[in-house]
Amino acid sequence: MKLIFQVGSERKPIHTHRIILAHRSPYFQALFQSGMRESQQGSLHCPTYRYEVVWAYLLYLYSDDMHVALEDAEELLQVADAYECPPLKDACACLLMQNLASDNVFRYLEL
Repeated sequence: MKLIFQVGSERKPIHTHRIILAHRSPYFQALFQSGMRESQQGSLHCPTYRYEVVWAYLLYLYSDDMHVALEDAEELLQVADAYECPPLKDACACLLMQNLASDNVFRYLEL
C-alpha cells in the first residue's frame, strides 16, 4: 500500500510505500499498526517541514544515503527526530558538529 506525504502548506505530494516506512521507522510502524484514523488514510499532511528536507528524509529511508546541504541539516535532524530515524539523526548531528563554529554553536545546542 502507498502513502502520500503532502508536504508544506501547498501539500506538494511525495509518493511512498508503507512497508518501507514501517520497516525503517518505529514511528510509522506504530502508526500503521495503531488502528487509528491516521493509519487508514492514504495520505499524511506534513506542514511543518520543507519539501526538500522531507524528500531527503525519505531518500535516506529508501537508500541509506544522506543527501543534504549543510543549511538543511538542522531541519533534517528535526525530521529524523520527529519520525524516529536515529541513524539519520546521528548522521545529521555529525555533519553539524563537523561544521561547528562560533556563530552557530548556540543554535546547535538548542537542537
